[in-house]
Amino acid sequence: MFGISYWILPLFAACVWFATLLAMLLVWVTEGSPHLPGFHTTQRIAYISDIGATNLKPLFIAGSAVTVVVFDLTFISERWLRHKGRLAHNTSRAQKILTVFSIIFAIIGALGLILLTIFDTVHYPNVHDAMLVVFIAGYIISAIFVCAEYQRLGIHFRQYRVLRASFWIKLAFIFVEIALVIGI
Repeated sequence: MFGISYWILPLFAACVWFATLLAMLLVWVTEGSPHLPGFHTTQRIAYISDIGATNLKPLFIAGSAVTVVVFDLTFISERWLRHKGRLAHNTSRAQKILTVFSIIFAIIGALGLILLTIFDTVHYPNVHDAMLVVFIAGYIISAIFVCAEYQRLGIHFRQYRVLRASFWIKLAFIFVEIALVIGI
């Protein structure tokens, strides 16, 4: 795709997200860790959304948008690679449907994150919280569909141990994500 390796996409998305978070946190720390307008009275540590509601809102929006768009391109490129036979191909219509649902819910999650950055915690706290739910739920549901696809692929392609390992890693991520949501 456009002369770049496909594994670059998630790596680039991760680097953009890390750079966005690091820049926002460093600005907050270098400003003396001020008490921000979105803080609760006893809050001392900034949530990323609190920092994103300040003059760094454009960075928060841009970094989040680039991250989720590129990350969603990863889902789409994986489908394309399976279709072209460069990855283990889907052996059933159900696997293709699982892939399409994973892409749809990843896009929903991406829209949730982009809207969450636009509707900040200071001016739109209820919309911000609702979009946080859309973001998290979209990506968890997407991960469930991806996990189901990999489980089915692993049945048909037992010779590729990486599919089985990928399934178990994805399943672990789903449990970690759900545990983190419960912990919030």
